[in-house]
Amino acid sequence: GRIRGDFGITYDVATLKSIDDLRDWGIKVSSVVVTRFHEGPASARLMQQVKSKGIAAYTQPEIPNYPNDVGLIVSPDGYGRYPCIETHAPIVVVTGAGPGSGKLSTCLSQLYHEHQRGVPSGYAKFETFPIWDLAVDHPVNLAYEAATADLGDIVMIDQRGKYHAASYANWT
Repeated sequence: GRIRGDFGITYDVATLKSIDDLRDWGIKVSSVVVTRFHEGPASARLMQQVKSKGIAAYTQPEIPNYPNDVGLIVSPDGYGRYPCIETHAPIVVVTGAGPGSGKLSTCLSQLYHEHQRGVPSGYAKFETFPIWDLAVDHPVNLAYEAATADLGDIVMIDQRGKYHAASYANWT
């Protein structure tokens, strides 16, 4: 039932839309992870919808005092409680329904499990950012604006219409 602030839709609806969009683009979706999982009708419905699409569904319960209690988090009682998500590709892309959706936690738990198995693995994070030499309405810059909409960014353009000042997050 968590609602995305930018689109006003719930994370479960955003997840199902993302699955359909990725498949429309020819990208295979092999699994869905429901993070901060709690039993309930909404989570049960999402799990059923995902499974009906032929996609493996995993759950990750909340870890108490996450992200502060590193000793608990990186232990059998933290990431060790999460299921190891089966992958078969040398590179796996993890995406999510929105900010704070558990992408990083999912990746770190996978690294934990791979380490426990003795499998060398790594992690890289892709971030969108503005490219000052492109027009404000260029798809790359529009993607940046969409990805950071929740930060209240302000795009700054100089008097000549050039987009080369940094975007500053509104932290007040």
